[in-house]
Amino acid sequence: MIARVCSIAACLLAIVASTGARAQSAATPLSIRGQALAIGHGYVIFTSGTTVRLRDGTHVPRGTTLGSSIRVRLDRATGDVVSIELDPKDTLDDDVDAARVPVADGMHGLRAGVATATADSAAPARAEAVVVTIAVTVPANTPPTDDVYVATDRSNFSPSEIRMQRTSSRRFTVSLSLPRDSKLRYQFTRGSYATVERNRSGGIAEPHVLAIGSGATVENVVERFADLN
Repeated sequence: MIARVCSIAACLLAIVASTGARAQSAATPLSIRGQALAIGHGYVIFTSGTTVRLRDGTHVPRGTTLGSSIRVRLDRATGDVVSIELDPKDTLDDDVDAARVPVADGMHGLRAGVATATADSAAPARAEAVVVTIAVTVPANTPPTDDVYVATDRSNFSPSEIRMQRTSSRRFTVSLSLPRDSKLRYQFTRGSYATVERNRSGGIAEPHVLAIGSGATVENVVERFADLN
């Protein structure tokens, strides 16, 4: 397990070097920035699937929830998280997007176990969790610089709950660990209530409903967004 976590630190060093970021001393922590999926049981899990170990006693900021933007700082020697910053406003030279860090081998069970505690309060404490990928194709008139988000019933459809990863000019994906045999209701937005998806005629779009059975990729299509004709 230690070897796997340390491999993430090595990967981060390589990514930082490849992007030409300013050289840092060995005592300077490494930085990962992204959206939180779950924090607990000794691990921090990003919505990209990247999992890093949480050092005992590290403070978790109050208000950190599913989809929160966070920055974690890692000890270069051990790969442990030594600090967590909620909703960082600045950009550091050595910030690395969590989506660029490979998912550690063998940690799928850990991600499932931690995420189960936050994914559905009505789910049994020992509910088996599966990783589901939600994919969406957005309209051709979607501004190319805009992010796309998943808003779910777990946050009362907060419009910027979970930021998705762009895989092409019009396609976005995100992977979530969810309790088997539960249901997830969700919609797509561009980060605000004014940009929520609508149906083809411009009316209110009913939330998508996903019945969690086994790990799979679920394809969706946004007909239009509320602010675009």
